[in-house]
Amino acid sequence: GLPQSVYHAYTWLCLAESQGSIEAVEAIGKLQPLLQAKQVTDAKKQAADLYEYIHDNQLQSEEIV
Repeated sequence: GLPQSVYHAYTWLCLAESQGSIEAVEAIGKLQPLLQAKQVTDAKKQAADLYEYIHDNQLQSEEIV
């Protein structure tokens, strides 16, 4: 399964926020005080990397079909 931590939850919520999730914005507001500034920065970077990975794989899947 996926890692379970405030950091990882924050990362996935950042990804959801980038797709327009209002619920993610609210949850991020609750989790952010539980993280150090560097963790927030790292989680946002990891979310951006995940977005690129997912987007690139979707494009490759579309090319195959």
